[in-house]
Amino acid sequence: MKIGVIVLARSNFGRWPDKIKAKLAGVSMIERVIERTIHLHEMDKIILSTTDYPEDKWLIDLAGRYGIECITGPPDDRGLRYYEAVKKYSLDYFMPMPSNNPLFDIEALNLTTAAVREKPGYDYYAYAHAHNIGGVLTHIVDKKIIEQYKKTGTDQEMWFLSKETRKLFLLHGLDNLEIRNKYLIDLNVAYPLHVAILNKVIEHIGYYPLRYEELVEAFMEMKEL
Repeated sequence: MKIGVIVLARSNFGRWPDKIKAKLAGVSMIERVIERTIHLHEMDKIILSTTDYPEDKWLIDLAGRYGIECITGPPDDRGLRYYEAVKKYSLDYFMPMPSNNPLFDIEALNLTTAAVREKPGYDYYAYAHAHNIGGVLTHIVDKKIIEQYKKTGTDQEMWFLSKETRKLFLLHGLDNLEIRNKYLIDLNVAYPLHVAILNKVIEHIGYYPLRYEELVEAFMEMKEL
């Protein structure tokens, strides 16, 4: 069984161009994402998927600097870029990782990947329902999901496409209050304000945290931003 994480990244975001270059404690957001993927000890492959546009060549160079795989494809077809990465690296399961999730929960993803290895055969594995609890982007899907994705020609997010699957393995349900209370900060960095707030919290900690809980604890300690 082969499991990989596919980091989807491109320079030109419609609402916020060059969002992935935004600095978190002096390092770009996309580098923070890549740095965290290296701590996913259950993963067989780390793949950066970007576009074939000249403006994204720096991302290819970045992948080389970190020693991870890289694949390019059409800028407006995320599904095809996932599909090509899955096929090229012969993945059985993969984790679709957005480039604006620089503080994802490493422990949660490691536990989710371990569940795939221990109990294979499901279409969709989730630590918790990502679309109902902000920031818990820990879903891992069977390769056949991306094959269906390619057939439909849709550009929907991966969780949206796979949420109707009947073969779901859920590590924690929505009735788990401990999990619901753990994720107090949405990890999806969508706007400059999010970056400014995160940098204030990181400054309070004194270093860039590996554990998501450290971020929440620091945020709760702070009297003002």
